[in-house]
Amino acid sequence: MKKALLLFVLFVLGTASALDIVMDAQKDAYYAGLTGPDDGWVYIGVEAADPAMTSLPDDEYDLSANCWLAWDSTYLYLYSEVWDETVQVNNSTTYNNDAIEFKIDPDPLMETTAGVAGIRLTALGEDLAEVEAGVDNLVTGPGGGAPEIDEAWEPVEGEDYARTETLLGYNLEFRLPFDKIVRSDKFVDNNVNGLMGLAINIMDNDSGTRDTVERWCAFMSDNVWNIPQYHGTITFLE
Repeated sequence: MKKALLLFVLFVLGTASALDIVMDAQKDAYYAGLTGPDDGWVYIGVEAADPAMTSLPDDEYDLSANCWLAWDSTYLYLYSEVWDETVQVNNSTTYNNDAIEFKIDPDPLMETTAGVAGIRLTALGEDLAEVEAGVDNLVTGPGGGAPEIDEAWEPVEGEDYARTETLLGYNLEFRLPFDKIVRSDKFVDNNVNGLMGLAINIMDNDSGTRDTVERWCAFMSDNVWNIPQYHGTITFLE
């Protein structure tokens, strides 16, 4: 059983309307009430850059991110503000573009090295991307570099995800249905005191490919994509 860094995330049970979260890539009032890693907000800065990548970010303006998380009985939510001096989706391989990835271990209590679910939302959509094939909208379908979350789910822009460019980079927002985060007979225990393994990857494309990744995880490695023991752990608090 893995031992992981703990991100204690305060989530409030209820409906999306109770949380008053709108999928518009703008910061909702609910997120303003989260003040640190013990209640749902984490800052991912240059210190979190993977040293094994091609290059390291120059400073926080080159690459950094604030991430706020929430949940209700149906969805896991993310709102993120990313500082990125060069915003690009110009590579046909989706993970080589500016994006946020979630790699999820639905049940970190299981003694197994299998069963990582994942999603990716690129910084730009088809309307602004240089290479449309490089766009990920949470689920892209077979053959498109698709992440491993249930591909039967068809996310809808404005309902399940949103993105917008900003003066400093871009904002991304999305929600994931808990019943789609299923891998190798693992299911998320989305109840109070339930646990979920998570690695957050902030991808950076400055040169036409993936130059840097900043990560929130327990073990700094690109293998968070398939080794759940490297994930950090979220606790669902009342």
